[in-house]
Amino acid sequence: MNNESNSCEEVIKQVESQFNGEMEHDRKVIMQAMDEYRDAPEAQEIIHRLSRMLTNYLTEDEKEGFSKALGKSMPEISLLESVEEDLNNQRFEEAFIKLDNYMKEERRYVPDEEVEYHVFRNDFEEMLFEKYFTVKKELRGIPFNVPIFMLYHYYAFLLIEQNRYDEAEKYLKMGLEYNPVSLHLMFELIDLYKKKGEWDNMNKLIQDAFTYSYTPDSIARIYRDLGYYYVEIEKPEIAAALYIYSIKFEQTQQAYTELEYIKNMGQNIDITMEEAQQIVRDQNIPVVANPFIVKEFRERGDKFSEDENLEAALEMYTIAYILDDSMENQMRYKMAEAIVNGEGHVNITL
Repeated sequence: MNNESNSCEEVIKQVESQFNGEMEHDRKVIMQAMDEYRDAPEAQEIIHRLSRMLTNYLTEDEKEGFSKALGKSMPEISLLESVEEDLNNQRFEEAFIKLDNYMKEERRYVPDEEVEYHVFRNDFEEMLFEKYFTVKKELRGIPFNVPIFMLYHYYAFLLIEQNRYDEAEKYLKMGLEYNPVSLHLMFELIDLYKKKGEWDNMNKLIQDAFTYSYTPDSIARIYRDLGYYYVEIEKPEIAAALYIYSIKFEQTQQAYTELEYIKNMGQNIDITMEEAQQIVRDQNIPVVANPFIVKEFRERGDKFSEDENLEAALEMYTIAYILDDSMENQMRYKMAEAIVNGEGHVNITL
């Protein structure tokens, strides 16, 4: 896929740079970009932005038809946009009423004994699903830009705000039926188990989330959540090590705040990153990301390198190196960095 590493803003700038002011030409540029980026990591946001741009290049009749077609074929998109606007403006009651009505209506894409539906935010999630799950029923697709599981995520979040924990758990699990590798849903459910004090369920879900985590910040969050778990089961030494080790992947104030709390419990937190890593390893907790995911980033970097897209290759190698600082990943990262910075090749001793 082209331009794997580009953010939504970068894509929009690239598209706009190709405009020449002729309506037909510019419209074709937008439509080509919508096809090109349909599997990008930020596909939902990119397609949404491009769709809005496209309306500026339609006749009034075309605009009306486009709007009606979009609303009729994908009402979930309009609902999601409306709910997110409500949440961003802290109109929680309005958002809840909309979602509550949706959940009570006859919905599309409802799985049953014979049919299952799946939809993912990007091709990485789809790849993880294909790796770790087997489709047991007839599979029917949901349009890639209809992230229906996010409706369940937001609904569960609002139920939690009302202390309706059991209902929230039900809808989070329903959302996971649509996207079993969604970290959005998993982290919300992990937080719910924290509130309910269900430590075994929390720990089990953390293990699942680790398997599907493909960004440094999500890996860091998993170590922090595990740190919380070990505080609750009264093993502060392990908890401290986990919070310290999480900083290797992402520095957050939360980690330092929790470490201060553990220190006030009387636990020594003056340990090095190497010591923290060893404590984590001694608990049979992985100290690097899922090797399958790391290998995928490395191979994507190799592909970009073959295509002489070295900046994109460096981005892939950087993520692989952060997720697993092995010599193999370090070698690729250092070499790509040197070339991109105009320093030529570097020799690395293996």
